[in-house]
This record gives sequence, C-alpha cells and structure tokens, in this order.
Amino acid sequence: MQVGLFLGCLVPSRFMAYELSMRKVLELLGVEVIDLGTACCGSPYIFSVDRKAGLALAAWNLSLAEE
Repeated sequence: MQVGLFLGCLVPSRFMAYELSMRKVLELLGVEVIDLGTACCGSPYIFSVDRKAGLALAAWNLSLAEE
C-alpha cells in the first residue's frame, strides 16, 4: 500500500515529532510513503487575506496528490 504524505509548511518546521511518528508507524505497518512536498496548505490565514490565493493553493496541493 502507498499513501501520499502532505506535510504543509508547519509540520517540518514546528511539529517534526508528528512527522517522525507518522513515518515510523507507517513503516511498521508496511505502508510506503510518497512525499507530496512541503507547500503551504493555505490554512485559515490565507483565506482571511485573499480567498482566491487560498483556493489556488488548495488546487495546487490537489494537483501534487494527483501526480
């Protein structure tokens, strides 16, 4: 089994323990991890400033997953 792992921009910089835990558990379960990159997810912050930019980021992240 393969799963796409999207970390966003905060997990690698502020919540590394989440990433390490997730990778270890998936490894123990025999799941292959496909890294989708560390692009910004937009979170609620970008939507409060520019809704179109937030939608564009969401679309970009979905296109990464489709590849």
